[in-house]
Amino acid sequence: MIESPIHNISEFILEESQILLLEPKSRDTLSLIDFASFQDKLSALGFELIYLPQVFQNLEKDIIDYYLPDNDLILSYELAQNRIVGELGILLDSPLAIRQIDGKLFAIQSNEQDESSEVFLELLVKYLEKESTSTLFSKGTVCYDCAFPDAAYDECKMSSPCSSLPEERGEEYDIEQLILELQELKESRLRELGLSESALRFLLGEQTPTYSRMVISRHAKIYLPDYGNKEIKMDDKTKALYFLFLKHPEGLAIKDLPEHKKELMDLYQSISGRDDPDAMKQTIDNLADPFQNNANISLSRIKKAFAEAFSGTIAKAYYVSGERGGRRSISLDRSLVVWEAIR
Repeated sequence: MIESPIHNISEFILEESQILLLEPKSRDTLSLIDFASFQDKLSALGFELIYLPQVFQNLEKDIIDYYLPDNDLILSYELAQNRIVGELGILLDSPLAIRQIDGKLFAIQSNEQDESSEVFLELLVKYLEKESTSTLFSKGTVCYDCAFPDAAYDECKMSSPCSSLPEERGEEYDIEQLILELQELKESRLRELGLSESALRFLLGEQTPTYSRMVISRHAKIYLPDYGNKEIKMDDKTKALYFLFLKHPEGLAIKDLPEHKKELMDLYQSISGRDDPDAMKQTIDNLADPFQNNANISLSRIKKAFAEAFSGTIAKAYYVSGERGGRRSISLDRSLVVWEAIR
């Protein structure tokens, strides 16, 4: 029997039509021809095969850079597979197929240690044609959500986590929508690999972020030298507001911006180099007016600029965040901020 797992791999999300194939690293990987053949057979039954060697072969650099901008990790499907197996708390001595039913993970494992992946997949196809979760192999079907070996599907009584989110309205909802749209762009690329964002994060591992220094050049450009000298681009007005928040690690509320108009003006003039005092004053007056929406629009643009460049975990340290109506701030350690000219 398979040992009961200690805990769930709740971060790894599979669509119900997907099947993840794991196998001992001592085996030769499936050839492209074999993979395509079995993918066709499973597709005819309405299932999609996810095979980690194939996934990692097709991972594009911009996807990796997005989730691991400080990437020192050597990507390896064996490491990813070991991470999954370790979380399941099992010994992978023969091929293992994982699928998901109503949010609960089920796994099917063969018993023969010398059984090939090809033979196992043939058995898997026959198993799926039965459209049943009953035991087929001697090691059985295991529900990894409730940790009952050989549990039939209807015996798994644990309810799925509630996925509903509190309703949000107003400016904060609009800002979050922008970020969601950006993440969906990356998510669509991952779907082409058969992965969800949560699955990729799980495979790459929960890394403790190493944040890059942020250099403000003498031309008021924003560079992150430890992330390939990536430049973060914003319009001059938005950049002036961002620099104001950088200079105030204690945070600022939108309603307090009128008290900082002179500071905003100095920053804006240094950034833009404009020589039209009246027009500049009007721009800053509008930006600092808490009864207009200019500041919120600029904060949205700041968040978007970083969210386009990095994953949410990394980006959040760099953009302005906080409660609506309250104090907002940038959490980045200011020892990482280097001002070459503007102060």
